[in-house]
Amino acid sequence: MSSESGSGAPETRLRLYKFMRDVDVPVYSPAAPNPYSVGRFGAGGWPTLYLAESSAAAMAEFFRINPSLLSVQGGVKVTVFEIEIEVWGRLVDVRSTADAFAAGIDPAELVSSDPEPAKRWKACQEFAAAARADGAVGIVYPSAASAGSWNLVLFDEPDVSTWTVVDVAEVGRPTIDPAVVCFLTGS
Repeated sequence: MSSESGSGAPETRLRLYKFMRDVDVPVYSPAAPNPYSVGRFGAGGWPTLYLAESSAAAMAEFFRINPSLLSVQGGVKVTVFEIEIEVWGRLVDVRSTADAFAAGIDPAELVSSDPEPAKRWKACQEFAAAARADGAVGIVYPSAASAGSWNLVLFDEPDVSTWTVVDVAEVGRPTIDPAVVCFLTGS
């Protein structure tokens, strides 16, 4: 999943998923990058949009950071959206161990479960800053919450030379088996 910037047809077209707390739905577009996002691949210096390969993986990501809500998931006020995107810019794909090492990041850092965010995210934030400075528009990486799944983080605002949102639709929220969620260490 790699592409070069250019004109014409997009290199990659994907249907991915995102969770949003219901209190945020009227305020923020689910397809808009968060300009203040601090997470695995963003330290708040540029907007990021995090997407998961499936609705189940998106919910696993939610419950990874909110483990106390897993036992009452039916009452959790979260909406899942399917977001279709087109990507023209270059994506760095570090899903495989070999690709991660080749790109310059230890694969263990990509799925770190250290309970301290500064430690858990430091290497990934530095990797993202370098990838973005080198012209990448996003990173495809293994999910830390759902073994065997992957996520995509897109950098900056959508633009026809990098990536755009084609469609956004609310979809049903899956019930998540607690046994499949990879929790933070100490949770």
